[in-house]
Amino acid sequence: MVVVTQEKTSNRAVVRARGRALGWVSLGLGAAQVFAPGAVRRLSGVDDSDTSRVVVPLVGARELVHAAGLLGSKRTGAWVWTRVVGDAIDLTGLAVAMGNRGGGRRRRVAVALGAVAMIAAADLATALRARKPLPR
Repeated sequence: MVVVTQEKTSNRAVVRARGRALGWVSLGLGAAQVFAPGAVRRLSGVDDSDTSRVVVPLVGARELVHAAGLLGSKRTGAWVWTRVVGDAIDLTGLAVAMGNRGGGRRRRVAVALGAVAMIAAADLATALRARKPLPR
């Protein structure tokens, strides 16, 4: 019984710590996308279309909501799952953008896609750990 309680506490502590780290990542990404969307579009290889001028700040706002949830809530698991869903949306959008780019812009989109994929892996690992069944 004591071992199970220690495992449960340890797992919660790990999930909470990872969730806080992901919250800080969301805060940084969200702030950049909301306050410097042009720079984010250029760095990521996304064009300067009417659509991207709307989408990038909206994605940033979503990231800021994730940050608030992860840094201010005790429901880390639920908030990490919202990041996983956001990652799927972002990966889809970047994959489409990469298919429509060439040269240096395509390489920048590929780098952004790789970075988002790594963050998505961390989000998914944390979300799965948050719902990990504990031994009885």
